[in-house]
Amino acid sequence: MSDEILDEITATDYKYGFTTDIESDTVPPGLNEDVIRLISEKKNEPQWMLDWRLDAYKTWLEMEEPEWSNVTYTKPDFQAVSYYSAPKQKKELESTKRATSRCCSSRALTRRNNRVVTVVDTMTPNLRDMKV
Repeated sequence: MSDEILDEITATDYKYGFTTDIESDTVPPGLNEDVIRLISEKKNEPQWMLDWRLDAYKTWLEMEEPEWSNVTYTKPDFQAVSYYSAPKQKKELESTKRATSRCCSSRALTRRNNRVVTVVDTMTPNLRDMKV
């Protein structure tokens, strides 16, 4: 794809109607040891994982990008990329906590992004034995 076509496509507004407005926690663009530490902290990673990531980053800094024959492209600007973005977690309301604790005694709740997605009745085997 030529740069002109790419510029044309990315310069126009999205016209297909699908959008998701989500507040997100995004780290500013750029990559360095501080960014790696911040991301590791946000993900609550163990110390060994942070150490492994920092070692990999140091190795990456020493690497040279290969020169490919018969291939021309714009070299990526790794400092222009944001390396972490996640939806902001909303605070759970006290009334939701009470409702969840009542439901959880008889139902298993599957959560995704702090929203109940699936309700599975854990008492189903007992209810099957009951005759109405």
